Amino acid sequence: MDVIKSLRRAIITICLIILTISGLESLPESKYCNKDLKTLVNTKKANVIEVGKEMKIDKDTILIKRIINTEDKTYIRYAFISLEQGWSFSPGAINIFDDKGKQYQYRGGQSSGKLWGQDGLFNIDRINEDAKYIILKLEWYDRKNEMKISLGKEGENNDTK
Repeated sequence: MDVIKSLRRAIITICLIILTISGLESLPESKYCNKDLKTLVNTKKANVIEVGKEMKIDKDTILIKRIINTEDKTYIRYAFISLEQGWSFSPGAINIFDDKGKQYQYRGGQSSGKLWGQDGLFNIDRINEDAKYIILKLEWYDRKNEMKISLGKEGENNDTK
């Protein structure tokens, strides 16, 4: 009887350790997802536009957290929250246009899988200084949606108008 109790307690302890590790790995990455970007922001060599807007795709959500402009690139920090199984998200499926109709090319990125989806960062050509807003158009097989993001000053309201 004591052996069964000890075995059960050991199994419960191992399961709790595994769940704790999985939970810690599912926490979001740092605010900028990249130490080099964090350094650029801290030294005022990059500016940040906090966005916090969501785009729905079926039951899933793409959250655009922030836009980081450096001297030569624009980085977009996102989270993909997946509630529906069967497909994966690629930021290359998003076409980005400014208010003047210029399209910006996807140049690559990084992401990490989480229990709830993925957390990532991708970069595009530097957005023009005179652009007032950008439009993100998602086209991924039969899924389509778009989002308008104001590029006003830091801290400015980013509601769709």
